[in-house]
Amino acid sequence: MTESVLNIELHPNFFAYAVKSPQETLYSKAHIEHLTTISENGIDLTQLSTWLKSLQKIWNNTSQKISISIHGYPVTITNTKEEAQITHQTLISTTPSGSFWIQEKLNDGIIWTMTIPIDLKNLLDSYFVQPKLSPSVLGFCKNVFENSNSIQQLHLYLTPQIAYFYYQVGKKPTFYNSFQYKNKEDLLYYILLVYKMLELDTNSYPLILSGMIEKESEIYHLLYQYIRNVYIEECNVPIKDLSNEDELLHSNYLANLIYTSN
Repeated sequence: MTESVLNIELHPNFFAYAVKSPQETLYSKAHIEHLTTISENGIDLTQLSTWLKSLQKIWNNTSQKISISIHGYPVTITNTKEEAQITHQTLISTTPSGSFWIQEKLNDGIIWTMTIPIDLKNLLDSYFVQPKLSPSVLGFCKNVFENSNSIQQLHLYLTPQIAYFYYQVGKKPTFYNSFQYKNKEDLLYYILLVYKMLELDTNSYPLILSGMIEKESEIYHLLYQYIRNVYIEECNVPIKDLSNEDELLHSNYLANLIYTSN
């Protein structure tokens, strides 16, 4: 019997979900809730608990494949689990006691590692049976890794206040980093800094944007002035119909959410 699928994405600024029944090939329901009170210390557990309670009617814990992508906590990328233990240890020492490790493969040679508060893990376990927890933008990076052509490109995934860089040469991940930004000028500064660090020419190497970005936005217009080839990726997100959804919901907003479990 085919399982139904529930994908959840948790971010300090928003919560989102998409659900697909066993009989459907496309996701039939999707929603994103932009939070009015923003947490500066990762996911706000009180807001999350309230949101999860409001959605209990859309899932069945005993028959769903559940994938949860979590933002707001430091992530490292390494070639082996042994290297992950070493490189992530610094992050462990700067986080509160009682942390839970999450590790996920991008491919056979690349390991992602994240630590989240144990209280967050316990809260999710109280609602779901064995949910699959994934580091932040795993879905976005998987999609780039699997579908990027041979042209070298710098990829940037945007969420409110947090941006994620991913760069690969051929099929080899070369650079991954995330940073918090306060405004569009902040964002431009970090982008140009990464171009300089990677020794990439802004006139030659395209910047591919995805996530919460539109061509009409101030961010896009600013970047277009400084980078010769800047594009918004057309995300082929398999959702049946978004025409009746909230106007704040765009299909590219849900790219990481959908691709994480693909």
